[in-house]
Amino acid sequence: MHERLDRMIFEAALDLLREDGEDAPQGESEAETESKEKKKKRKKPKKKIQVAGAYGSGGLFSRDIEMAKSRAVEDSFRLVKELGIKSPVGRNDLEKAANVISQAVKNNEVMAEAFGEPKQVGVVDKKGRTVSGYTIGFASDDLKYRDAVKYIYATFLAATNAGVLNLDNGIGFVHAELTSQPAIYAL
Repeated sequence: MHERLDRMIFEAALDLLREDGEDAPQGESEAETESKEKKKKRKKPKKKIQVAGAYGSGGLFSRDIEMAKSRAVEDSFRLVKELGIKSPVGRNDLEKAANVISQAVKNNEVMAEAFGEPKQVGVVDKKGRTVSGYTIGFASDDLKYRDAVKYIYATFLAATNAGVLNLDNGIGFVHAELTSQPAIYAL
């Protein structure tokens, strides 16, 4: 009797598995279909400030830089005020971003010691094209290239989070292998 009951349960389970297999599109299991649907839903919005590759690959940043970045996120209003950044002037995202750095260099003693005014030059974008951009010189004795990029990124992040820098299409940083100074271009 137990054998017969076991056999009936086994056959019922097989039938259920066959039905599930027919419902799944062309050999995909239900789990695979669900994971694809979740990936479609999780599409991230495009970032307005793209910094990927701008400070090399791997490694850890100094504690000071991590503090600056966290402050740019958590206390952006006060950081922007201390840097002396007001509403940026410019016809496009690139000019507005350059103006933010320019204001910070003019109005904050520490930024003035670390960075120079942005200079308009031709730079290479992420697609390998030469486009209009800005380089920001830095005091190489006091800062490493990658630290300089991180501070500039934190400045842009703070200005954006504080609502001072409103970007339409966004800006990107030039890849570290293509420049010796932090450089930005319009996306």
